[in-house]
Amino acid sequence: MKKEQQLYKFIALIYVVAAVVSAYLVYDHYVIINGENFKSLCSVSSYFDCDAVNSSPYSVFLGIPVATWGLGYYVGATLVAVMASASAYAVREATLLLLPGAAASLLASLLLFLISVTRINAVCLFCSALYGLNFAAAALLTFSARDWISRIPAELRKADHGRMGFFAAILAVALVVTAALTAQMKRTVPFDAAAFEMRLTGTAPVAMDLGHAPRLGATNPVIHLVEFSDFECPFCGRQARELKRILRNYRDKVQLTFFNFPLDNSCNPAMEGRPLHLSACLAARGSWCAHQKGRFDEMAALMFSNQKALTSENLVRWAGEMGLNAREFGDCLSSEDARNAVAADIHKAQSLGIGTTPTFFINGRRYEGLVTVEAIDWILAHPEKLR
Repeated sequence: MKKEQQLYKFIALIYVVAAVVSAYLVYDHYVIINGENFKSLCSVSSYFDCDAVNSSPYSVFLGIPVATWGLGYYVGATLVAVMASASAYAVREATLLLLPGAAASLLASLLLFLISVTRINAVCLFCSALYGLNFAAAALLTFSARDWISRIPAELRKADHGRMGFFAAILAVALVVTAALTAQMKRTVPFDAAAFEMRLTGTAPVAMDLGHAPRLGATNPVIHLVEFSDFECPFCGRQARELKRILRNYRDKVQLTFFNFPLDNSCNPAMEGRPLHLSACLAARGSWCAHQKGRFDEMAALMFSNQKALTSENLVRWAGEMGLNAREFGDCLSSEDARNAVAADIHKAQSLGIGTTPTFFINGRRYEGLVTVEAIDWILAHPEKLR
């Protein structure tokens, strides 16, 4: 059994590496669905994009992220493999338990890869690394059982069922504890379907000229969101994180068109009394300047993520870091064209009676408040309500 014990050291190492990769994917999943401005280490192109895979509807199974299922299994399998490497008496029971798990992991790997290629149209490199680790573990476990794999039923009858039960309990506890701990990472947003329906369907559709405003998401959307927003508004920042999640999950169904409505009386005549958001007009001009270079999405994400640091210096620096000409961007910030573009957005908002941010028009119907993934799910499930 000495050779099998040595073999289990390698198996344990494989599962440790797999657990580390899975832990990163769990973190990536929750950061993305919480809408935070984050780019995975393995999102290197539009096709090799871990974020797209790890935030898709297929990234969750039975209400738990697939990465969490993997992490729990790998942690439990590591503990079992370590015990088998330390005791020759535990090798057979560990192999009998882990072999079916390895086979299930291989089937799951194949299924997830096919879904990734055919449904999501993106590949997660870290996920692919896990598929390779699953294959390696399965190969080593099969080699460990090479002398008796053809007579597994007989080996099961001879096995120490108490030890196998103990190992199975370790796997189960690892799964439960991992799921419970990682679930704390999700920031839930309550959704009242009845209230949402009443507020949305109680308004008539409004037609508007969208001009050359920034558009993100689907080319032929089922749901068209038109948003009037303020880069310094905390609630808009929260909405931006949720929109990031929406556009990732429904990239072929939802389109967002963005208009500025800065709550700053230095450029917005509707804001009477004391100034509210002192940097909002500057940020609005910054978004327009970035849009002229095709970089609205990146600049908007940076500004919403750094709402307390919206200065001319920072905007110019961010533009430079994005690869834009910093001097040209600085000139654009103070240009008459930028000011006129923001003024046009404000005029459009005033003509629609908008006085707060964020304000949406969902397929033409006005809605004030947070638009969540759950709201998008409701609309997709009740298309007749918006006809």
